Amino acid sequence: VHRGANRLAPENTLAAAELAAELGGTYLEIDVRQNKEGIFYNFHDATLDRTTDGTGLFREQSAKDLAKLDAGSWFRHEFKGAQIPTVESLIEALKGRINFYFDFKSGDLHEFMDSVKSWGVADQCFFNQPDDLVAPISKSGLPFKVNVATIAELEAAVQDWHPPMVEVRSDDLSKDLIDAAHALDVKVMLYVPGDQYKPYLRSLDFDIDVINLDNPGVFRAMEKERALPPPQWIAHRGSVVNAEWSEYNPAGIREAFERAYAGVEFDVWQTADGALVCTTMPPWRLSMGVLTALPTTLWLICKCTRRSRVVINLARLSSTWRKFLRRLY
Repeated sequence: VHRGANRLAPENTLAAAELAAELGGTYLEIDVRQNKEGIFYNFHDATLDRTTDGTGLFREQSAKDLAKLDAGSWFRHEFKGAQIPTVESLIEALKGRINFYFDFKSGDLHEFMDSVKSWGVADQCFFNQPDDLVAPISKSGLPFKVNVATIAELEAAVQDWHPPMVEVRSDDLSKDLIDAAHALDVKVMLYVPGDQYKPYLRSLDFDIDVINLDNPGVFRAMEKERALPPPQWIAHRGSVVNAEWSEYNPAGIREAFERAYAGVEFDVWQTADGALVCTTMPPWRLSMGVLTALPTTLWLICKCTRRSRVVINLARLSSTWRKFLRRLY
């Protein structure tokens, strides 16, 4: 499960890892980065900015610095305060419930390989690594995979490194490539990033061994139904809009969540004096008496939503407000 169950919880957190195990994942992908004190963490980016309320290079952070960061609020308010987990803490929490796929990003590889062996998961894992680190992992005896796109690349990888597994993208997947890999006693892992549901469905026609994906719940349903999932509903213009409720009506917003809509859409404008309002029209064309203030609307959303998404159209906002909204959600 790529970065944990990252469609249901913030990526690379304990919550995402726990959900990956609960959803029946065979492997949990862990992005490995070492901080300035030499501790190995599960964190994808080289910088803190995208998935925490911090900034700067990850490798320059102390454990004390990292412990202060909020790695959950950017995803959804209920995950406020989620921390960046160490690799060791994830293994302690999940060993025996799920295996581990270590995507080694940066740090001392030899130290990390020794740690994996000391944690007792050498036979419950495999590695992904930059090309220049394939040799030491291959010599260590730890399982690993390399990326290929053709039979020729597969044969060259086997000749050079003898990988137990190769990764293939959906566009390169073919019966001939899979058969060639299996003939060489090499497993095939398909990588489907994001929510590419058609490649999910197509993969069911092939004899692959592993699939690395972001949405295991959807894939499990497609395995069962052998069909694309039904479309999700998003309440256009902030609520269920009909004869009873007008757009952005708080009662209509609540009704959208009561009906388990996937999300609600908001058109957000900023007035000349800096206020945020929800409307489909520029606010200077309407009187303030018919506008719904965004802070009140956000409070209502916080009361209503747990697993639904809020889709915000940042129509005319300053950079300060855009940053605020992205941190809020």
